[in-house]
Amino acid sequence: MSAALLTGTPLTGRVAVVSGASSGMGAVTAQRLAELGATVIVLARRKDKLDGVVKTIEAAGGTALALAVDVTDRAAVQSAADQVAARFGKADLVFNNAGVQLISGIEELKVDDWQRQIDLNISGLMNVIAAFLPHLTDSAAQGKPADLINTSSIAATRILAKFSIYSGTKAYISHLTRLLRVELGPKMVRVATIEPGMVDTELPDHVTDPDASQLMADLIHDIDCLQSADIAETVAFMAAVPRHVNLTEITMYATRDPRGLAARRRGPRLRPRGRPQRGQLHRLGQARPDQGTRRGGRADDRVRPLQRLVAQQLVELRRLPHVRHRLREDHRQARL
Repeated sequence: MSAALLTGTPLTGRVAVVSGASSGMGAVTAQRLAELGATVIVLARRKDKLDGVVKTIEAAGGTALALAVDVTDRAAVQSAADQVAARFGKADLVFNNAGVQLISGIEELKVDDWQRQIDLNISGLMNVIAAFLPHLTDSAAQGKPADLINTSSIAATRILAKFSIYSGTKAYISHLTRLLRVELGPKMVRVATIEPGMVDTELPDHVTDPDASQLMADLIHDIDCLQSADIAETVAFMAAVPRHVNLTEITMYATRDPRGLAARRRGPRLRPRGRPQRGQLHRLGQARPDQGTRRGGRADDRVRPLQRLVAQQLVELRRLPHVRHRLREDHRQARL
């Protein structure tokens, strides 16, 4: 089934820059933006791959330019921005998509992998913002749409073993985007982030950790993963809505995996293994074993005893003199 929802050429007149455009989400998004009327500039290190993307766009009647750029090189990115302005005018749509995923346990101390992710996922992203932000603010000042769309991940908010550095870089991107919107929204520059779950691209090929590789292989096998075309259509839609509308955070999961990658991770068991000792459940505020809920009962039946335990502890805390005094002080300050 085709992911295409938009019709016509709603992006005619737009000048779009796509980083990380040599393959996967970047390449497919560049092609889709061009199909919808935008002039597209593709950035990445692999010039041969970029040339292939441009050839595909031009064969379909679009306009595109390939610029071989390492986004971790600030001067090179600035030079690319100058070339875009000289040839097509200021960019008004930036899909800030370059990134790398290198998974390892923190105690493995793969500091080179840590640094590579920080350099590309954070510094590279910031270099693109620094070079093209003046383009976006100028476009917005002229009454044109202006979009900065950053690629993050569900890993920004999911707690995943061995994803520490990658998840940290993506959390940075997601929160940075929220902060930038506060500053740039009043200038009519739309700032957004897209946070995909598992996408069937070459990104997992960079993963060498066997646990993470197995996790991703299982996902690809078990569920109908997101495709690059799904991301491309979403980015295009975010850029095509009316100028006063800013779709700020789009989180995408495969339908059969609604909790994203975290759904496949087996966390620690919450229940102790083996049969509870006599009185254990009672001490937790639950019914005694001979009165307890059968295993597999409703979730509410298992949660309510914990709620009672917390309420009981709060009652005990309020009886402590220093806590009573603090509560009175807080109440008095609230009344003032």
